[in-house]
Amino acid sequence: MLTYLVDGYNLLHAAPEAAWSKALDLETQRQQLISHLRNLIAARKIKVQLIFDGPLPQRSVEKYPGLTIHFAAPSADAHMRKVIAKNQLSRNLVVVTSDRKDIGEYAKVCGLEWITSQECWSLILKKTRIGGTGDKTNQSKKDNPPKGWTPDDDVWLKDAFGE
Repeated sequence: MLTYLVDGYNLLHAAPEAAWSKALDLETQRQQLISHLRNLIAARKIKVQLIFDGPLPQRSVEKYPGLTIHFAAPSADAHMRKVIAKNQLSRNLVVVTSDRKDIGEYAKVCGLEWITSQECWSLILKKTRIGGTGDKTNQSKKDNPPKGWTPDDDVWLKDAFGE
C-alpha cells in the first residue's frame, strides 16, 4: 500500500486560500487539514503519515484509519529523515515536503519519490495523480492517473474539494 510521508506544517501553510481562513488559530487550521486528509484517505487505498514539529502536551501520536499523526521532537525534519533512511529505495513511500534542501533532496538520494507541498495541493485539487519527483521537468509523469484510478475517484474528489 502506498504511504505518503507528509511534512504537516509545510502542507498546512501551502494550502490554497479556499481551504480555510489563515485568520484561524493554528490548532483549528491543523484540525481542518487533518479532516481534509481523513476524507481523502477514506476514499482511496493509501496511508498517510503526517508529521508536525514538536510534541503537544499529553500526546505525541494520534491514529485514525489510514492516518498516523506524529508530533515529533526535536523536529519534523529529524523524524522524516529517520523514516526516509529506513525506507530507502521503497516504491511504496512518497515524501511530501517543501523543504527541498534538507528533506526533498535527501529523499531523492535515498531513491524515494517526493513532491512539494504546493504540488500536492495542486494535484489534489486538480484530481490528478499524487506523485512525481519534485522537479517541474517531470510533468508528463504527473499527468497520468495512478493505477486503479476510476471515474468514481474523480467524482469523490469533486464533491470533497469542489471544482
